[in-house]
Amino acid sequence: MSGEASAKVNAPIECACQVRRCMLCGARMAALAGPQLICEIRGLIQKRRFAPGEYLCLEGERRGLLHFITQGMAKITVTLPDGREQILRLALPGQALGLETLEDPASPYSAQALTEVTTCTVRVPEIREVLEASPDLAVRVIRVLNEELAHARVLVRDLGLMRAGERVASFLLSLLATAETGEGIPMPLSRAEIAEMLGLTPETVSRHMARMKRERIIRESKGRLFLLAPERLRALAGLEGRPAGTGAH
Repeated sequence: MSGEASAKVNAPIECACQVRRCMLCGARMAALAGPQLICEIRGLIQKRRFAPGEYLCLEGERRGLLHFITQGMAKITVTLPDGREQILRLALPGQALGLETLEDPASPYSAQALTEVTTCTVRVPEIREVLEASPDLAVRVIRVLNEELAHARVLVRDLGLMRAGERVASFLLSLLATAETGEGIPMPLSRAEIAEMLGLTPETVSRHMARMKRERIIRESKGRLFLLAPERLRALAGLEGRPAGTGAH
């Protein structure tokens, strides 16, 4: 083997998306897949950018692409029988759109960019072939889906038990967990949209966020949200004493 080829084999496996939390991350797949499979997956990835307001997918359209968000924020919505739009959740960096319904012929929801969004995108038939060729990687995907389902169950349970202030604090924690220290995050949602997701009124959301700003727990400036006192926000969310990173994702 030549020195150049040897260097390529021994080179550190870089993260394909730089987020290091999704199944396309070469560093995370290294224990399950050989370099050949990792390179194969990299060859299938397309980098895409979506402007604010642009749709990554539309409810009911034929599924063809799987998106892994690397930057930005998108809202996941469904259309109610009376024609109104219901926000289900936000999609944040490290999360996949479409993985949970890989076998469905049509998308069960719409995903619209709230900020500029960048993705690693692969075609569904191609990623399915990769998973079929690598049982270990397929098991990893199942584990990721199980984790997301477990988180969804916890979220539903917590929303049923939490008081209004705890809901708002927990929601803000889930967003701010993706921010670098001191950088803050975009806050493109209105108080009414936040209230819709949390099952509260816009007035209730506004009152609790105003209190957090008054007590210098959070700060809003030029459309961005900053976390000033992480432990105090965790306490408001009812997570005091629990390890950081649990209960709000």
